[in-house]
Amino acid sequence: MLAAELEDSVLARQGLEKALRSDSKIESEILHFAKRASLQQKYRLVRTLLDVLEQRAPNSPAWNALQGYADYKLGNPELALPRLQRAIELDPRVEDYYLKIGELMLFHNSSEAALAFFEAGVKQLPDSASLHFGLAVCYFAGRRQPEKLREHLDTALKLQPSFEPALSLLCLTLRRDNEWPQLQEAAERLIRLNARSHEGPYYKAISMLERQIAEEDRSLVGKARELLEHSVRLNPHWPDARIALGKLLLNLNEVSAAVQELERAVELSPEETGAYFHLAKAYRREGQHEKSNRALVEFKKLEAKEQERGAAGWKVLFQVSHEQQ
Repeated sequence: MLAAELEDSVLARQGLEKALRSDSKIESEILHFAKRASLQQKYRLVRTLLDVLEQRAPNSPAWNALQGYADYKLGNPELALPRLQRAIELDPRVEDYYLKIGELMLFHNSSEAALAFFEAGVKQLPDSASLHFGLAVCYFAGRRQPEKLREHLDTALKLQPSFEPALSLLCLTLRRDNEWPQLQEAAERLIRLNARSHEGPYYKAISMLERQIAEEDRSLVGKARELLEHSVRLNPHWPDARIALGKLLLNLNEVSAAVQELERAVELSPEETGAYFHLAKAYRREGQHEKSNRALVEFKKLEAKEQERGAAGWKVLFQVSHEQQ
């Protein structure tokens, strides 16, 4: 069954219902195609396929989970939640159901509710690295119980040492907590795990720059610059490395190069508070006072939203980890 054949949902539903009447065994095939469509993020197609089975599969955990997740992705969380809850009630031993409902809760700023679901999941599946990671994300989001955050991150990485999103969250946590030696160690571990990771060189550079301040070792500045430039090459569309590189270039009095990196960061992500702050300083150094004032105004406007935007990082991180399962 090709996706193209299902573009007209009315005709598709009629055709599928006719096929079901003549052969009930096709029900499992429809569910199989719905799973494939969900993995391909074709959620309207998932809904078209699953609507046909609604009368036949109210007690199917897979149907409830797939339909609920499609509802969430199509902007209907009020429909998604009871279906995902029903999937867990019907089969509480499926990891993916907890991940789906946890993602729904996190993306609607309900980290407490997500925490409850992940805790319930860990009771059922204590060896699930993904569920421990979900708990760590909840503790990070809520900025509470840092010891619990570390405990669940450590557990996730012991269960699955190659769990890259968990290593990324560890780096993010260590940076937030200003634990620079530990951050460098975690960044090097991330680089060893994935030489194409743009985050590994970035976090290693950040830790080196902080060490340079504490140890007064200027040799670390050149190494950090190389790492940040490498991070930008690995992912030219990631603003964080460009902001850090722009700040470093500004400190080295390479103002024109700094402006170039910071302006590109703003193009990539117009709500990056740090980019505007350093851009305002760079413009002032160049004598572009009007541009500097505009950047400073933008910085102050966005600063109030910093906490909300900061949350976006871990939201995306959790979504990526879930999609990789």
